[in-house]
Amino acid sequence: MMIDEGESKEGKHLPWAEGLPTRPDVDALLATFPPDTLKIGDRITDEQVFAVIGKCDRTRFRTVYSAWIRRLEADHRIVVKREKSVGFFVPTVAEVLGDTHPTLEHIGRSARKQIRKLAVIKPAEGIEADTRDHHGRLLGAMRREAKKARMNILPPSASPVAPQIKPPKKQQA
Repeated sequence: MMIDEGESKEGKHLPWAEGLPTRPDVDALLATFPPDTLKIGDRITDEQVFAVIGKCDRTRFRTVYSAWIRRLEADHRIVVKREKSVGFFVPTVAEVLGDTHPTLEHIGRSARKQIRKLAVIKPAEGIEADTRDHHGRLLGAMRREAKKARMNILPPSASPVAPQIKPPKKQQA
């Protein structure tokens, strides 16, 4: 984007279509909160993040912190979660694993809703009807697999020693 000589970057209003890059803000967050210093249980408040990126509206804030979280996951293999209106934290392994079941529930619900919508529409014969049937079969399989995965989310556990049933012992008198 070209900026006129008389304008500063801060003074120019950028329309939504041109966008405001998130990279400088994400780089500033990475410099302020270095990934190698983040440990499980660390918390970062919204005020600390606002101090780094400056005051902005809610949409811009969400865009920047989402890009920051994605960069931490992709480049540094660190998971950071958001607590609304509180801040961010580095979750434990158990907290990350605990999100799997609700995610599988969401996948199943979304597939079920779309299957219901596909059942309601009545496309004419031809490619639309074939596509609807194909989508229904795919979503049905996804829903079944999500349900099976929810039911088998924990690894199988075996009892350490199988109980032995023996006949009663005679008491000695």
